[in-house]
Amino acid sequence: VVVVVVVVVVVVVAERARERGRHMMAEAEGRVSEARGRSGEASSSSSSSSYRCVWSSEGEDRSKGIVCSVSASVDGRYVFTGASDKTLRVWQVLPATCASRLRCLQTIRDAHQDWIRCVAVSPGGGHVFTGSRDETIRVWRINPGGGGGTAEPILELAGILKGHNDWVRSLVTVDADDSILFSVSDDCTIREWDLTPFSKGSKREDDDGVVSSSAQGSDGVILVDRCMIKRTSPKGIKSLAICPHREFIYIGFTDYTVRCMDINGSDVRKAFKGHTGIVTSMQISTTVDSPGHHLLFTGSDDHTVRQWCTGSAVCLKVFSGHSGWIRDIKVWSRKLFSCSEDNKIFVWSLDPADDHRSAPPPHEQWVTSHLTLEGHTAAVWQLAITPDCRLLVSSSADGRIKAWGIGP
Repeated sequence: VVVVVVVVVVVVVAERARERGRHMMAEAEGRVSEARGRSGEASSSSSSSSYRCVWSSEGEDRSKGIVCSVSASVDGRYVFTGASDKTLRVWQVLPATCASRLRCLQTIRDAHQDWIRCVAVSPGGGHVFTGSRDETIRVWRINPGGGGGTAEPILELAGILKGHNDWVRSLVTVDADDSILFSVSDDCTIREWDLTPFSKGSKREDDDGVVSSSAQGSDGVILVDRCMIKRTSPKGIKSLAICPHREFIYIGFTDYTVRCMDINGSDVRKAFKGHTGIVTSMQISTTVDSPGHHLLFTGSDDHTVRQWCTGSAVCLKVFSGHSGWIRDIKVWSRKLFSCSEDNKIFVWSLDPADDHRSAPPPHEQWVTSHLTLEGHTAAVWQLAITPDCRLLVSSSADGRIKAWGIGP
């Protein structure tokens, strides 16, 4: 009888220890909490049951520097990350039934000569672009036969774009067009690059007769030393968004404003004013087909995200709650995701009525209700959403990337 009692006690103690271990692991991987707005504020409530941290990079998979950027492939098979330790990594997205949701398939060390500040994927899914503090952009070809147990690499260097005189801050692709890439640099320029040499081995001339000059090295890498169009500003440029219909570009300047300009000219159509800090990130909502009713979302180092009507340049809502400046924002379905220097990710619900709002509200509405995704121990730099809308991937200054379940 004594032996049986001892065995039972040992089993109970071990089970409690395992439960405490699971709880501590969950705390380390990520937490979800809810903040509700005060009475009279615009509602942004969401159910926390759909959001959870499902994976975190640890050990050898953890970067030795800041993971500055993250982007998902068009087919949803891969996630690409760039870091301050100059490494470019390829992660395989695994099914939800697997214990680990991401697996590192390829690590390219010294992919640049300095920090990799931004990563983007071509709309057709054939190339990955990386921008760096070494003032260059590198073009990587996605090898369809790479990975999957083969010795073939997934990414291979295809080309280098040169011309910027300061670090490349952001890269923006254009929907359904693999021939154009926009880059934003701290040299106060936006450059438009002709990518046809990477698909046809040719060069293209624009309306003004400017030719993108390219040459192929002995190793097969194409060197492009001149962009197709260069836009220069006396003010610093920190962010960029392209209208889905490719009519306009939206530029975030260091004077705290966003200006809408013709994509093929320099005329300013509208100015978006209201932020009290630099606009660090932007995204245009594509939930409505009418160009006059697209919504522009802007994140700023004033700790807020603003929602604008692009037709009137009127601010509809101000999302407030972060205690650090906003590094990135993503809009998916009826949700807005924001990440910040405060180490947190916020999830905000969006009002469908804003899609068709024909008249501005009497005053901008402040939204404070949100879900908080916690787990990173340093600033969250960037977000990516997989095409199936089931995973949100975050990159951070703590050297980790985390995957959050956001879909059914």
